[in-house]
Amino acid sequence: MLKKTCKVSAYTDRVDRRTDKFGNGAIECNYKPSSTKLVVTLYKGKKKMATAKCSSHKKSCFVATREVKDDAPVQKWRTKVTGAWGGGHHKTVWSKALYG
Repeated sequence: MLKKTCKVSAYTDRVDRRTDKFGNGAIECNYKPSSTKLVVTLYKGKKKMATAKCSSHKKSCFVATREVKDDAPVQKWRTKVTGAWGGGHHKTVWSKALYG
């Protein structure tokens, strides 16, 4: 019997090095929970820059934050994704750092 579980993933991306950054998040389950919720937050250093939310009654949910314009010197960008699914389960993951 396969364990009922959900996978939460985070990814920070950019249009190009000198401009827009955005955070992506996804939750994917191997069964159909009563609900899935996702909160994606894009950070520049320790500062919150953008958030996006997603909820559904399906096996998966995917959302990206709005693009953040940036032409400052090189900064560390990370995306924090918190996923929750039926029965009070939740998980938080961070993306790899993106420098630019």
